[in-house]
Amino acid sequence: MDILIPSKKTHIGWCLGVVFATYIASVTSASVTTTPLSTKPEPTRLPSVGTPSSTPRALTLDQALKEAVTRNPRLRAAKQDWIAACERIPQAGALDDPKLMLGYEFALDPFGRREMPLDMKKWTTDRAIVGFSWMISPSRKRRQRTELAVYEAAVAAANYRRMVYEIRRKAAQAYAEVFYGREKLRIADQNAATLRQIYEVALHRFHASEMTQAELTKIEIESLRAESAQTEAQLAYDRAVASFNGLRFYPPTTPVTVSDIPGVKLPTRSATQLLQRAARNNPELEELRNELEARGVEVVLAELQRMPDFELSLPDVRTLSQMLMISMTLPFFNRARIDAAIREAEARREAALARLHGGESDVGVRLLVAISMITDAERIIADYGARIESKTSGLLELQLQNYAVDREDLLNVLDTQRMLLDIQQLVARARADRLVGVAELEDILGEPLMPPTLPRLSVPRQPQDQRYPPSSSSRLEGRLKGAGK
Repeated sequence: MDILIPSKKTHIGWCLGVVFATYIASVTSASVTTTPLSTKPEPTRLPSVGTPSSTPRALTLDQALKEAVTRNPRLRAAKQDWIAACERIPQAGALDDPKLMLGYEFALDPFGRREMPLDMKKWTTDRAIVGFSWMISPSRKRRQRTELAVYEAAVAAANYRRMVYEIRRKAAQAYAEVFYGREKLRIADQNAATLRQIYEVALHRFHASEMTQAELTKIEIESLRAESAQTEAQLAYDRAVASFNGLRFYPPTTPVTVSDIPGVKLPTRSATQLLQRAARNNPELEELRNELEARGVEVVLAELQRMPDFELSLPDVRTLSQMLMISMTLPFFNRARIDAAIREAEARREAALARLHGGESDVGVRLLVAISMITDAERIIADYGARIESKTSGLLELQLQNYAVDREDLLNVLDTQRMLLDIQQLVARARADRLVGVAELEDILGEPLMPPTLPRLSVPRQPQDQRYPPSSSSRLEGRLKGAGK
């Protein structure tokens, strides 16, 4: 490929042209004291893949919640733990496998056997031995082990339900933050455009000697603040998108935008009724109650260690009529170990009871805070979003028209603009906060309030009561159930 080399005269002329153009540009810039805002470069922004300008598919709230639940590997692990706990139920009350013993008996004196009588020779010959043994645990112990396995399965099921509502709550709150970030960025862009319009009018009036340099500088300062607010809103939006993608298990730089927040109707406004429903359906309290029941069964099992276990054995099946052995354990030799096991189980039960009381208190506080957040957000939306924002926007438009014909003061226009900016951000924050409060309320109640609705999760509830009679420890179990209410 040939390389074109300019001639010496052409090169000298090109250099002189560049120098002349640079001089003209410097003289022109020095002769003008102000620069119109419309000719200023746009503020530098960090590269973002989550901005609304990427125009990805709008994601609705129900789609976001569905993705967060179905794509979460921790939730799948909790479900498998629940299944594994259910499979332990039939194993807990089963008897141990019987043992088959095979042996071979050698004669002690095979040479002296020749002098023995005929009826004794059959006992001194080599022979094979077939034996049998079976460890039999008392039925009360097996019932209590089954009951413990059932309560542990109920704990795993309640943990699964708790994780489902926790994931939905976090996803909905992240959705609300993305919505607020989008609205805040839109409001910041709109504010910058309005200030740019005011600056154009102010610059025209300044050249007409109808405005001082100080007033024009004030407009420039407000414009710079608006540009900085745009950058801040962009960074906040990127953080919200990254967090939202993380909850849906997508790469953090995946472009995403959200639709408007749908209206969610509350089941009731009564705090008393909501507290009753939370006490009845809250998955965290349900998990703690089942844990308390399981710890109570452990106390009963520890006390049943005083009861011996039995073993039935037949050393030789052929001699059944002559030898049948029944052996048993002697627990009173390990009385100190059994007493320590009982104290350990009682301490675990008291710890579970304390956690239940703490959980009930936390649920009540969270419920009242969520109701207050929802009520306050609805107040802001009704007062500011429906009336005050529209009046302030109309006032700003009227002031801009009067300012264009020199019938309005600049400071009044800027004050109204800042007031409108605060109101718009307040309304956007309130709309996001209402969804945050609804998600918190759904997590507390353990009932699906936001779409899509969830299928009812069945929790195993003491199936051993249908197969076994009540145990003799019903008084202790009744006290535990009363403490868990």
